[in-house]
Amino acid sequence: MRRLKIAIIVAAALVVTASLCGSIDLAMSNSFGNNVPHSTGDAASGSEVVYAAASADNSSQLVPTTLTLVTSNTNPAVNKTFTLSGTLTANGTPLSGRQIILLSVDPSGAWTNLGTATTGTNGSYSFTVSEASPGHYGYQTDFPGDTTYSVSYAGSGANVGS
Repeated sequence: MRRLKIAIIVAAALVVTASLCGSIDLAMSNSFGNNVPHSTGDAASGSEVVYAAASADNSSQLVPTTLTLVTSNTNPAVNKTFTLSGTLTANGTPLSGRQIILLSVDPSGAWTNLGTATTGTNGSYSFTVSEASPGHYGYQTDFPGDTTYSVSYAGSGANVGS
């Protein structure tokens, strides 16, 4: 089983370890070495993976956020569209008008920015995607945070053409 390890630094250290056809494990800590809440999910089944991060420079002032991501079809055919959707909340309250970024990683490990969406009044967002080649694709949505709300991320996956 191949494993993928990614590190993203946004005033917090994030390590994502994912089996390309299995579970996703997330570990995160801020610059003070404190663990940041995270959870895991099964990328192959498309269950959501949710975690949040707080900026190290003003983390005590930022409101924590939670971003979710689910896949409408975890085994789409090649060139068949499917939907990636989720919600952005802060302490259970939906956040509207916020930009969400979608990134994908293809079977070769190459990352692509697939674009942005803006959350609706209920905090929801969605992307419609299709893949031209078979294999396992990973997807990550990012809320970059702002002066009020903390950064958060979510991940999911799809086995295209299987």
